[in-house]
Amino acid sequence: MPSAPTTSIDLTDPAVVADPYPHFARERARHAVAWHEPSGSWFTFSHAAVSAVQRDRRLGRLWTDREPAERLEPFNLLHRNQMIWPPSCSTRSTPHAPSTWWRPTPSRCRSW
Repeated sequence: MPSAPTTSIDLTDPAVVADPYPHFARERARHAVAWHEPSGSWFTFSHAAVSAVQRDRRLGRLWTDREPAERLEPFNLLHRNQMIWPPSCSTRSTPHAPSTWWRPTPSRCRSW
């Protein structure tokens, strides 16, 4: 069985803190996703990898339902599924003025 790619990037290194992008680019050239032993977590280095990881439900979620769950079920359902919008919603520009209350809906995300 192949081993998982690993990264040893030091996020506390002053050079990484000052300008992390060249370090991320080197890691991205080696692998899109890698295990980071110091933090005990997986790191993603490309936009496509981040999107894939966030949308893959087999990988779990950081979200936990708000309590009392029976009273807040509509809220929990909405927020639990917020990552499943079609790609057009994540790439389409949203109106600037109402950006504080604008939320994507399937009808707004259709290709015109």
